[in-house]
Amino acid sequence: YRDRQCSGLQFVSPYAFEAMQKVDVVRLAALSDPELRLLLPCLVRMALCAPADQSQSWAQDKKLILRLLSGVEAVNSIVALLSVDFHALEQDASKEQQLRHKLGGGSGESILVSQLQHGLTLEFEHSDSPRRLRLVLSELLAIMNKVSESNGEFFLKSSELFESPVYLEEAADVLCILQAELPSLLPIVDVAEALLHVKNGAWFLCLLVANVPDSFNEVCRGLIKNGERQDEESVGGRRRTEALRHLCKMNPSQALRVRGMVVEECHLPGLGVALTLDHTKNESSDDGVSDLVCFVSGLLLGTNAKVRTWFGTFIRNGQQVRQSLNELLLKVDFAVNLGHPCFLGALLSSPLTRQFNFTLQVLRSVFQIVIKPSSLSRMKTIFTQEIFTEQVVTAHAVRVPVTGSLSANITGFLPIHCIYQLLRSRSFTKHKVSIKDWIYRQLCETTTPLHPQLLPLIDVYINSILTPASKSNPEATNQPVTEQEILNVFQGLTGGENTRPTQRYSITAQLLVLYYVLSYEEALLANTKILAAMQRKPKSYSSALMDQIPIKYLIRQAQGLQQELGGLHSALLRLLATNYPHLCIVEDWICEEQITGTDALLRRMLLTTIAKNHSPKQLQEAFSMLPGNHTQLMQILEHLTLLSAGELIPYAEVLTSNMNCLLNAGVPRRILQTVNKLWMVLNTVMPRRLWVMTVNALQPSVKIVRQQKYTQNDLMIDPLIVLRCDQRVHRSPPLMDITLHMLNGYLLASKAYLNAHLKETAEQDIRPSQNNAMGPETPEVTREELKNALLAAQDSAAVQILLEICLPTEEEKTHSSSTYSLLKSVQSTTGPKSSDVEEEEDSLLCNLREVQCLICCLLHQMYIADPNIVKLVHFQVWFIFAIQLLSFLCIQYALPKSLSVARLAINVMGTLLTVLTQSKRYAFFMPTLPCLVSFCQAFPPLYEDIMSLLIQIGQVCASDVATQTRDFDPIITRLQQLKERPNEVSGLCKDSPYKSCSRDITSVDPDVQLCQCVESTIIEIINMSVSGV
Repeated sequence: YRDRQCSGLQFVSPYAFEAMQKVDVVRLAALSDPELRLLLPCLVRMALCAPADQSQSWAQDKKLILRLLSGVEAVNSIVALLSVDFHALEQDASKEQQLRHKLGGGSGESILVSQLQHGLTLEFEHSDSPRRLRLVLSELLAIMNKVSESNGEFFLKSSELFESPVYLEEAADVLCILQAELPSLLPIVDVAEALLHVKNGAWFLCLLVANVPDSFNEVCRGLIKNGERQDEESVGGRRRTEALRHLCKMNPSQALRVRGMVVEECHLPGLGVALTLDHTKNESSDDGVSDLVCFVSGLLLGTNAKVRTWFGTFIRNGQQVRQSLNELLLKVDFAVNLGHPCFLGALLSSPLTRQFNFTLQVLRSVFQIVIKPSSLSRMKTIFTQEIFTEQVVTAHAVRVPVTGSLSANITGFLPIHCIYQLLRSRSFTKHKVSIKDWIYRQLCETTTPLHPQLLPLIDVYINSILTPASKSNPEATNQPVTEQEILNVFQGLTGGENTRPTQRYSITAQLLVLYYVLSYEEALLANTKILAAMQRKPKSYSSALMDQIPIKYLIRQAQGLQQELGGLHSALLRLLATNYPHLCIVEDWICEEQITGTDALLRRMLLTTIAKNHSPKQLQEAFSMLPGNHTQLMQILEHLTLLSAGELIPYAEVLTSNMNCLLNAGVPRRILQTVNKLWMVLNTVMPRRLWVMTVNALQPSVKIVRQQKYTQNDLMIDPLIVLRCDQRVHRSPPLMDITLHMLNGYLLASKAYLNAHLKETAEQDIRPSQNNAMGPETPEVTREELKNALLAAQDSAAVQILLEICLPTEEEKTHSSSTYSLLKSVQSTTGPKSSDVEEEEDSLLCNLREVQCLICCLLHQMYIADPNIVKLVHFQVWFIFAIQLLSFLCIQYALPKSLSVARLAINVMGTLLTVLTQSKRYAFFMPTLPCLVSFCQAFPPLYEDIMSLLIQIGQVCASDVATQTRDFDPIITRLQQLKERPNEVSGLCKDSPYKSCSRDITSVDPDVQLCQCVESTIIEIINMSVSGV
């Protein structure tokens, strides 16, 4: 039970009460004005009355108190109250008490107060201090007399003086002064007892005790001693319990002592339980339940029979309350069966139910008495099967208005909670009720801070779209949000920050819709196999839609709202890292920190007005003046660097479309660097659209063939399109930096695209696997290997193209044969040069060297990210070195892994034999054939494969020279004999013609020399195998 009449009043805090109890002036000075106002009666008396303590420390404290009171206006009225003649007031009060005793407590003539002309409140307002004292004293004495004559029966006295909210503080001041100055006439325990019978009595009682803190235990014991044995049986007992709880909240250190008084007096058992609950809550200890068990078990199992009987009665009364509740439920059931649902609501909200709340709380939390579900089974059946069936609830739920401006600040049970539970139980799909529009409207009506139920709602909604409610009805799913509805949310956003006022939806709604789209696509890919097995293919959002959503811009906005968005920002980053890795490049995040850092912010505070005066049309005109006039373009570009990323978006198309003009001779390097800087800033908000425009702008200008306009999808399928740009880009470091950035991004995007494509076409694996004897895993492994091979070929091709770009062109070779000679010529002081030639050579050297540094940085990043690229490139580019290195490693580490790599090398050599030309065949096999001897020495099982390879090499060489001469046939014959009868010829190798022939490499024909080298290699392998080396 709670005294709702005191709910709006401020009580004395435990901190303030402790300060008063210890007379801690420092703590009193730290109190706020409202808290200090409640303690003024005691503080004013303390400052004005002669103290018993004459020490120097108290003198200093008294000065601080006076200084504390000097600025409070209400002090003057309290000083006036203390100036009254209390001796005469006490005599008049005594006479009135005697008069009332003779008249039997009637309300006749009053000595303290003459005939009132107006109401008590109005008289109090117009009275001076002495009369105010008399008015309050007369009213209080009247209540005390009535209490003494009531014989324990509780009553509630209506008094304007104690009920008017305007004069509560003044009446409390008068009450405290009266009790302090007339203690014999107004004993504090009797005054406390009287205050229980008026409105706001608990508040007056707390203020009275706070101004006389030493009386706390006396007041509590008196109230408990005068209380009922069972406090739940009457309104008076509940008011007494509530007043004592307020006192214990004001002085929590004495709560357990007051509980001991309750047990000692065997009164107010509900108070003892309530104080135990309050103490457990305040202490917030882990053993709170054990404290409750100890208290209750100590009462019920103790040796004091009086206490056991008293508390046992309290429990039995609680059981009677439970029976009353059951009867109430039967009445409700009866009312529903009679068809009176209106009476149901009235009955559930009757005062009788409110009276049971406290007892039920005690029963459930302390004694853990749980109402059996069986007693409510009939009620549950009526509600769920007859009145509010699942179909009725779902049909009504979609018509419930969404919560406007939904945020975490809106607490309580909201419609979104109901929709979430119905979605989880698949009620909407079972009864074919469309919930899509409601969810869309609710997502649009959101704001910060983010409500915690929104993300779970989106997840369960996506699940209800993709997976049917039951296998028997695979079509029972919700409908996804349409693409047009998604685009409406982002309308007006792609224009940059300057169009923000035209946005219709909040950033919270846009981020939630983005989270929905990304989560939907991820869930769709994750469940492709299951959906294919069920022969279902839900609609996927098109790539055109994804291209129109400014994902990076929204993520950047969410980064600044992480506190308000809860876990939404981290969830979006997870989805991006999985599905859009090209938008999560670490280099981009570092660049973004530099762009949005303090230095950039300080620069943008300068000349921002001038920078915004330039339009995209003016920028286009400045580009058209190149290469003759570059001053105006440089000025506009410098001013654009002061704009933020969002404000630069309108200039993106003009900036990228004119990049081809920057490749002409005579364009200053500063313009190129500024364009690179602006491009990097735009890359933080619109990377995908920017990359497509840049790739199309940097295409080689071919007048005969019409240039193809690539799309985002084209570039993800074939990232090497980025490197098919104008050759002049390869010697322009600022533009090459942009190209490498796009290449790295599209390589990552291509991997994500192929992974997604593999999952999207997973149903192709299920169909053949049904009749596949090798099991369903075989197609998956094959397609996965093909994808990995394609990605490896793609990465290695990019690496090899970049390595070729690092090589000097013919023009660069004319100036210097190598980098070493260039550096040596620069360092040499002999041989003077003309300044023009030296400047041109330095320019070529600087551009080439800078491009090489940029490419090498990217290659190192690729190698670190995937070390297998290094191995692949070595085998594709440096065949000879790789095979020679492998031969030494096989001798040193004859391991199973080395055997597999050696077998791979032999297969590669056999493949290259069929594709290499005569000159390349000679250059490749002459240094690698001796390595085959090491392979045989390390791994004898490779003998047959190596001998077959050697014979094939000899036959290919013989076929090339067969049209010229037949002298080669004897060598082929000898090779065949060496392979078929190695043991017969092994003993003759040292002195036989084989040795002389193998060493006779006098022919200038490369095929003849290679064939003789093959013969020498075979002989060496045979000698090694026969000798047992």
